[in-house]
Amino acid sequence: MLNDPLDNTQNETEDVIHASDRIALQLSYRSEDDDRCLLSTNPADEERYDVYKTSYADLLYRYGAVDLRTEVLKTVSKDESDHQGVTFGLLCRSCQQPSKELVCSSCGEFAAQCSLCQLVVRGQSMFCMTCGHGGHAEHLHDWFEYESACPTGCGCWCKQATGNLASFPMMMEPPQEMAPSRSYSF
Repeated sequence: MLNDPLDNTQNETEDVIHASDRIALQLSYRSEDDDRCLLSTNPADEERYDVYKTSYADLLYRYGAVDLRTEVLKTVSKDESDHQGVTFGLLCRSCQQPSKELVCSSCGEFAAQCSLCQLVVRGQSMFCMTCGHGGHAEHLHDWFEYESACPTGCGCWCKQATGNLASFPMMMEPPQEMAPSRSYSF
């Protein structure tokens, strides 16, 4: 009688597989001699498989399978922890010095100011990726509802450069008693 591979009961005559045997078995699947091998020691193959895994993980995320996505991303071979994301530098509007923080290290003034109200930008903000001007998300949403050019007068057509801002829903509704103010004296 043949042994059933799905049978979990142990026979007294069966050999016990030691951990070292399992390691050798796993390493044998990494052989470069076998063309059908799914795992490879070739770094170019690992990078290609990582692209497949990352794409599949993105697809799982879109369908709401977050737990499965996490399991797939655990198998990605390269470490993504060194990825810093997109960083923005600020140019202080007071002293024109570059600043990495919201408060300028040169003059001590707040580096990020709204192009419309000239107040410090805290919370939700938007900035044009072309000219770098920006400000409070609510103010800019109101501005670009009717205008296409940058409110600073720099000549940039921010609305065309960043897409139709009016189509994005605002997370915070503006107060009803206040009318949006615009200044054309930039």
